[in-house]
Amino acid sequence: MKKRLHNLLNLLQSTSVYDWRFSLTYCPICCRQTPFISFQRTGIATRCLFCANTCVNLSLIPVIRTILPVSSAYEMSSYGGTHDFLKQNVPNLQISEFYPNFKLGSFVNGIRNEDVQKLTFKDESFDLVTSNQVMEHVPDDIAGYKEIFRILRPRGFFIFSVPLYNIEKTIQRAAIVNGSIKHFEIPEYHGSRLEGPESVLTFWNHSSNDITARLNKVGFSTKIVEVSITAIQGEPYKVIKCQK
Repeated sequence: MKKRLHNLLNLLQSTSVYDWRFSLTYCPICCRQTPFISFQRTGIATRCLFCANTCVNLSLIPVIRTILPVSSAYEMSSYGGTHDFLKQNVPNLQISEFYPNFKLGSFVNGIRNEDVQKLTFKDESFDLVTSNQVMEHVPDDIAGYKEIFRILRPRGFFIFSVPLYNIEKTIQRAAIVNGSIKHFEIPEYHGSRLEGPESVLTFWNHSSNDITARLNKVGFSTKIVEVSITAIQGEPYKVIKCQK
């Protein structure tokens, strides 16, 4: 929370007041009407001024509410709005980060280390798995989807988001070949709270036209849900809802 508020303060200091837009909207985390701010023309995500969560992160929550209650969930992050919501609403919550230089399943500074391509959880461990802006950074995303399918209980849900592009089919930007990264496109990096800005390589540009087919081949029943937290966010965010 302190980190998000610090980042919000930095945004306010580094952007022009002429780019700010405000609205009073119900926040899924705060559970009341709160002020939201949008930074027009900057590409910076709209966020709640009280909890400082972005609409991208908040967008999973209305979809998660549709499948509650659940007794167990696994969130592929140790922070953010989805994590906070699940912590409040799910009795058994597991969280993780990926630390490539540590043993999978071990704990690093109190946080479980997991690689979604080879999870250490037992079969049928969870009712719900969630992730936000993660799967585009997974070298073999299909392997990740298969692992999530494995650890979900029958009729369990995988609810997540990735950047979705209106392109014919998903583009593989890079791959790991013989232990080295091979680029097929100009390298693209996203920022990470743990590793800093422009630190995490993007392996995939996922297509809104084939993402459901890719997940259905794994065994899921999949649909895309459009979510608007506030009008000033612009276009609705697309959340992917999969059921085993």
